[in-house]
Amino acid sequence: SPSHVSCSPTPAPPAPPKPKSRVADLLHIFDWENRVADASLAESDVANTHMGLMLTEEGGKEVLKEVPMFGPPDPEGQKKTILLDGANLAWGYGEQLSCRFGYRKMALSQGVEMAMTHPPWIQNGFEVKAVMPFSYVQGELKEIVDGGNKHTLLPNKVVQLRHDLWRNTYLWGLHEAGKLILVRRPATEQGRKEDDLMVIRTAHEVGAYVCSNDQFRDHRKNKKIGFKNFKRLKSWAAERKFGFTFHVASGLKKDILKAMWKASKFQPEIGLERNSEHLEPVSSEDELWYDNEVPPYHALPTRILPVVFEPIANSPMLSMMMSYTGKRS
Repeated sequence: SPSHVSCSPTPAPPAPPKPKSRVADLLHIFDWENRVADASLAESDVANTHMGLMLTEEGGKEVLKEVPMFGPPDPEGQKKTILLDGANLAWGYGEQLSCRFGYRKMALSQGVEMAMTHPPWIQNGFEVKAVMPFSYVQGELKEIVDGGNKHTLLPNKVVQLRHDLWRNTYLWGLHEAGKLILVRRPATEQGRKEDDLMVIRTAHEVGAYVCSNDQFRDHRKNKKIGFKNFKRLKSWAAERKFGFTFHVASGLKKDILKAMWKASKFQPEIGLERNSEHLEPVSSEDELWYDNEVPPYHALPTRILPVVFEPIANSPMLSMMMSYTGKRS
């Protein structure tokens, strides 16, 4: 007998998840307190449109305006990425310590680490990666993050591979884990910008947000980064790039910080061992950073030196958030 053939209709594939408003990303990135009461922002958003920023001209002036954009934003369920400008964060942390305590600035990986492990980003499922010049992680000591010179380096993070070759083991570990993209920079004026170009290109290709205080003005005429003109780059940055700051020991005077350090009995390892055959005499450029009376601020953990990392929204992002909350209220 003929085989039985079912005529029942083929079940329809499950509907794709509703798009999630970019406003939700901003809430999670900046951990804003004015969270919308209901957990799902997607319920109130139009499925095939989202609010975006477009650079327009009014009265002969360029103006960023919030406008409806057709097509969904990043689909729900897709892992969102935040790309860190690693060099900018490392120098930014060192600069804040320098401004607060008045000693020479150096690049410190603590800035990258604090951003990489920022609790709101981890809790809300963001994938956080960084871009940094290769020479900041392996190369000459004067360029190595947490290095500087033989009297200021942090030996728990910086090791000597051979006489003229050094490595930051913490950052190298991030690289091996796929969390840090290393960029080799040719010894030219344009080559010094290669890590910035990698940040912009990668973020643009994968739809990532960028954490950097760099305004990327040096790249306005560079068409290799994927934008037809500077207006497009500026519009993208308004929607995707935000800044940061580090609040170092806010409200605490130096004598209190010194007392906290003394009470902790924490003695960090700084510089090469005194009996090291590689250690050279202290020069005017290689001054010692601290003695028994001055806290070694650049080597103190945050449990002793309180530091808070804060991502900073740009003006268009703030305007978008205020517009959204105003409409809902």
